[in-house]
Amino acid sequence: MKRRIMGGEKRDQALRWRQKEKLILGSESARHALPSPRQLARRLACFDVVCFDVFDTLIKRNVRTPKDVFSLVEREALKRFGVSLEDNLLESLDQYVNENGFANRSQAIRFLIEKNVAERKWQCNHIVAGTIVIMYDQVKKEISLKITGIQQNYKDVILSSSQYYINQNFCLHIVTVMGTAHRLTELSDKLTTIKGIKHGKLVMSRAD
Repeated sequence: MKRRIMGGEKRDQALRWRQKEKLILGSESARHALPSPRQLARRLACFDVVCFDVFDTLIKRNVRTPKDVFSLVEREALKRFGVSLEDNLLESLDQYVNENGFANRSQAIRFLIEKNVAERKWQCNHIVAGTIVIMYDQVKKEISLKITGIQQNYKDVILSSSQYYINQNFCLHIVTVMGTAHRLTELSDKLTTIKGIKHGKLVMSRAD
């Protein structure tokens, strides 16, 4: 309980109550006796501000320690799922966790998901321009065929599509696009989720 006494009259009331409290609480049994509502009201009248600890005062806490409440909430509110990652990607995740001060991998993954969701929600009706960058193994010819097939349905937003063979293994595919953010995001999702894509990312900026 925090006290802030203002004025001589209230100060005198508080002092009188403390003296009376010492007399009342002299015995062990009296220390555990609860005041009546009227006594409590008179006591609270001496103070300008009264603060309560939420737990064990206004809300019963059926846990051993206060921090157990957070574990209980996490267990009830959060859903757990498994994620399979390659060794190099897992190392990158751990590095990201350490560099950004996350408590664990789950916190970092949750942050990245929330960030991605927020980015995708921004003004999807605005006209934007950007690029979709895809990296894949050029030996897998079916990937190139799938990319071509998907692009056929998005000719209205594709300005250009180029392929660059970086080495004997990898091909860099760059698609220049312009249209509504929703439409470009839809195209990007279909391209970057093709099985076998090593890396895919959409970068866009307002163009209206």
